[in-house]
Amino acid sequence: QISSFGLTFPKSHIFILTIILILILFLYYTIRKMKYEKKEICFKNDWYRIPLFIVGAILLYCVCIAPNRFQNLSITSDLGDSYTYMGGNAVFFLHIGDLVNIPPKGYSKENIEKMKNESITENKETISVQQPNVIYIMNESFSNPNKIKNVSYSVNPIQGIENLEKTDANCKIGNTVSPVLGGGTSLPEFEALTGLSSYFLEKQIMPYTAHIRSDMNSIVRLYRQNGYTTVGIHPNTQTFYNRKDVYNFLGFQETVFEENIENPEKKGGSISDNEFANQIIRQFEKNNGKKFIFGVTMQNHMPYTNKTYEQYDIDVISSMLDEKRKKELRNYVQGVYDGDKMYMKLVEYLKRTKEPTILIMFGDHLPFLDKYSLYKESNFTSLEYYETPYIIWSNYNSDYSEISNYISPSYLSMNILGKCEIDLPWYLKSFRRLYENYPVFNNQNVVTAEGKILEKDDVEYRDIVNDCRILQYDLLIKKKYIEVES
Repeated sequence: QISSFGLTFPKSHIFILTIILILILFLYYTIRKMKYEKKEICFKNDWYRIPLFIVGAILLYCVCIAPNRFQNLSITSDLGDSYTYMGGNAVFFLHIGDLVNIPPKGYSKENIEKMKNESITENKETISVQQPNVIYIMNESFSNPNKIKNVSYSVNPIQGIENLEKTDANCKIGNTVSPVLGGGTSLPEFEALTGLSSYFLEKQIMPYTAHIRSDMNSIVRLYRQNGYTTVGIHPNTQTFYNRKDVYNFLGFQETVFEENIENPEKKGGSISDNEFANQIIRQFEKNNGKKFIFGVTMQNHMPYTNKTYEQYDIDVISSMLDEKRKKELRNYVQGVYDGDKMYMKLVEYLKRTKEPTILIMFGDHLPFLDKYSLYKESNFTSLEYYETPYIIWSNYNSDYSEISNYISPSYLSMNILGKCEIDLPWYLKSFRRLYENYPVFNNQNVVTAEGKILEKDDVEYRDIVNDCRILQYDLLIKKKYIEVES
């Protein structure tokens, strides 16, 4: 930040404004000389334009294109805070560089072939039981509000899933560690649907809009290759994060967006979680055979300050919060309460079916509540800022105890593939070996299997990390040496 005349300005604003002013001045004087003086530009008379242009070009590169621009400007991965603090236009300029993708060191056909040949060949076991259906839900801003200190509620907002874990041996609750905070829903979604990691992406890069422009290998395609019908559901506009095209590129056979839902039930201004559950049940009954249904909810999306519900099922109790903060928290917690009810509605439905099914739900990120003041006042650790619950339950006997209590969405998806006895392709086996050592592995946190939190420099130059960086570049961006599965 830069301070002047008692005011404080973010460095990114200063840089971007400088670039804009330089380019405007250059354009203005060039057009003025050509139009009004009817004189061609002459380097002898206009020599000053050359260094001016060079300086502008350098600033443009450093601020908007350079791979390390986010780190140099001290910009975090917190999209919600960035848009609030910097504004949409400034963030837009910072993402011009998304179109420039520099290959990682060691990227070559020879190295990829070497990794493929060295990959451990695992014989695929004969499937002895019916492969289960998989219903996978990413619940918007779903978290555990009970972690907020000096606050209580008239009812436990996640009482359904917590009671389910206590009473049903086929249920497990743990923590996913998201790569984002307060916004950027598509990044944990990207991890869950591809098995790849945000660790290898620049901060604030969203692959859905920056990289995925054609068919690519994904976990969706693995289910499809194993005879599953693949369905993607998001009760918001199909252009949001370019999901209409991205879902097709990832291999979903059917998609359901807001435009496809007739007369949907709405709550809090968005299509309700109850309606979302109805859409899942509809797709479950519509498709025969094995099904992989992935959905992203919408009801509990920010902002929470101006959400309104006709009826509240939960009250916030706190002597530490003023009425404004209580109202915002209550709006959010009502959404969590409804998300809990939605999950339990699906549990009760699946208990009545004869088809073995795994039901997973996790939160994409913590909510952008009062500029995170509640988390600061609750003394959240750096890891807790990114923790959201995951819940796994099945309507048949299954053991989930081996799944880490702290896990990235990527690795959670691989664990579920294992429960379906779906063998991983050679390139994802490399990522699985990485995640076995680091169950949490994203651009914000790296946590070992023993629970030790590491700095990025502790793992950056390890061979398995370098190998996965090369593989992800080809799988996501170049698509040159690893064939896209049909």
